[in-house]
Amino acid sequence: MKKFTLKHVLIAYFIGVLTAGTSAAIAAKMVGGNGYLMGWEVTINGKSICDDPYIWSSTHEIECD
Repeated sequence: MKKFTLKHVLIAYFIGVLTAGTSAAIAAKMVGGNGYLMGWEVTINGKSICDDPYIWSSTHEIECD
């Protein structure tokens, strides 16, 4: 069985930090910084409800104007 050293722990930590930072940057770019998902379409059962919805990230809600 291989022993985990401090070096392995630090490498895993930095990989986790980079992954989390990248995910946050991608999400911010997708939303556009203002909360609107530009170019997205909300559909229910194949029927278009609205375009470019607003995202409430704190409550996990989508608002269609």
